[in-house]
Amino acid sequence: MFIPGAFNKTILLAEEAGVALYFVHVTSQAGVVAIADARARGSPVYGEVLHNNVSVMLSCIRQETDRYQRPGTRESPTSVE
Repeated sequence: MFIPGAFNKTILLAEEAGVALYFVHVTSQAGVVAIADARARGSPVYGEVLHNNVSVMLSCIRQETDRYQRPGTRESPTSVE
């Protein structure tokens, strides 16, 4: 589930605490942008995507729903489920 602003709020807390932050399974464009913005400011913020979300196209999942376990996908990277 994507919560608007959650990445920015979490990054702000980490910056205030002076700690590094590592996000796993980033699946939204907003999350990627938030991480990139924080890194541009010099904050030690890192992230990785869930490989299923970048290697399997949504159209393939829909066609092969009986063959594949369906990962959390969205029509648009910024849409809320």
